Amino acid sequence: MRGVRFSQLFWRLGSGIWLGTIFFFFVGIAPNIFVLVPMPYSGRFVTHIFPLYYAIGLIAGGVAFLAGLALAWTSRRSGRWLLAAITGLAWVLLWYAYDLLLRMQHLSPNSGPFQGMHQTSIVVNTIVMVVLLVAYVIEALVA
Repeated sequence: MRGVRFSQLFWRLGSGIWLGTIFFFFVGIAPNIFVLVPMPYSGRFVTHIFPLYYAIGLIAGGVAFLAGLALAWTSRRSGRWLLAAITGLAWVLLWYAYDLLLRMQHLSPNSGPFQGMHQTSIVVNTIVMVVLLVAYVIEALVA
């Protein structure tokens, strides 16, 4: 029982930090950066903040995924395996988005490949956020 509670705590902490970071970036940073900061500086700002955004997501997501696996392993509830799988899917998608970021850093922001990768990155990060919200619903139902 103790292992279940410990794993559940770390799943909630990891996924909560991860989801909070995504939400804050989507609602607080992204819509305002190009409005409030002049264009040459806004691009530089985003270039510096994205590695931190992905580092927080990958670390917190890794904690959530490992805790989800531990929770599924130590719990008798079958829904916990679904929770671990969904958390793992979100984490893998975030790695893909991070890979896109690394490839985009060497491209001109005005180029077609950059624009395509940027749009893909937005879609993938949105999917990650939705998947994490679904994971929270599942976690609440099987808690």
